[in-house]
Amino acid sequence: MIGSDVAVAYMDGLLGITADYNISGKFPCSNVLGKNGGVCPDEKVGGVPNGYQIHTYVRKDGITVITYRRNLLNTEDSGDKVFNQEGDTYLIWAVGKYNSFKEPTYHRLVLRGDLKLNLGRKPGVKNCESFTRSRMKATEKFWGPLRIRDPQVTTFTVRVGVPGGMKGYFGMTGRSSPGVAWYVNGLLSPELYLRRNRRYTFVVEGGNDPYNARFYHPFYITDDPHGGYAKYSEEERQSKKIYAGVEFDRRGRPHPSAAGRLCSWVHNTSHRYSMDDYPTYPKFRNSLMLKCSEGEPSILHFTPNASAPDLLYYQSYTQRDMGWKIFIVDEIINAAPSSLHISMISVISCVVTVLLWTGIRENV
Repeated sequence: MIGSDVAVAYMDGLLGITADYNISGKFPCSNVLGKNGGVCPDEKVGGVPNGYQIHTYVRKDGITVITYRRNLLNTEDSGDKVFNQEGDTYLIWAVGKYNSFKEPTYHRLVLRGDLKLNLGRKPGVKNCESFTRSRMKATEKFWGPLRIRDPQVTTFTVRVGVPGGMKGYFGMTGRSSPGVAWYVNGLLSPELYLRRNRRYTFVVEGGNDPYNARFYHPFYITDDPHGGYAKYSEEERQSKKIYAGVEFDRRGRPHPSAAGRLCSWVHNTSHRYSMDDYPTYPKFRNSLMLKCSEGEPSILHFTPNASAPDLLYYQSYTQRDMGWKIFIVDEIINAAPSSLHISMISVISCVVTVLLWTGIRENV
């Protein structure tokens, strides 16, 4: 999809909207090193204002149908593609969600293969296949919540990885990720429980190359439930408080301080299952593999004191909605192992049981 000229269409309440976007990278529009990149509205990358004309829009039985008009010929916008009026034109489509800031996030449905249309065909023929509603049943459970609530754990390894579809990050947090999410000690965006006045260490491996905007994710701790501090204006930043991971120079300009090498949990290409086909998180995690680049992690220390609020969030400095909650407590009680540890214990118990049963059978 990179290099595409796309129309992003959606319903905002009862109003249908179509906006002109360009795609230079597989991540929400971001300003890195003074230049916008990713999935950006035309006006943010030097294009002309939106030139689409809405005709009709309706949402019925869970399906949104929007018809709009655009110029097929070349415009003054260098990012707009010319639609051929003779012969075939290749098109792409994808279906995803907006986040709370009206930014398109990573798609959950996407075209597989090639789609060709003859826009100049006469007489016109309508032979497009109809969309259907999601096959995910309301009774299917999400994988979470995942938690790390162990008073003995004071070191957290923080990496990035795939968000896990509707059962993963979205199901556990109710938010759409930008296509990646934080993994902490191998768990997908778990809730963390930290004790006041205890020193914690975060080993951060979320990428430290600002030229690779898709995988440049400095880590920080804040009271902002969405994150993406770099995306906010100066005025918007006044209402956000940072507790660790960002330093400010004498002029008050922010600089992320916890950006380490890139380690990412990615799909194992030998597995062809949909992410939503995995019934539990451990089975999904076992289908992933860890890829790390050369370099060193960044080490961030954080000690929540008596004045720290009861609820904080760990986030990405460059993108919104990648992390989740940190609960600050006086004592960590009712500690329970994470779901991953429970899975490992269950597997070990099953193996021991099988071995004992086999031995009994042989002695009979």
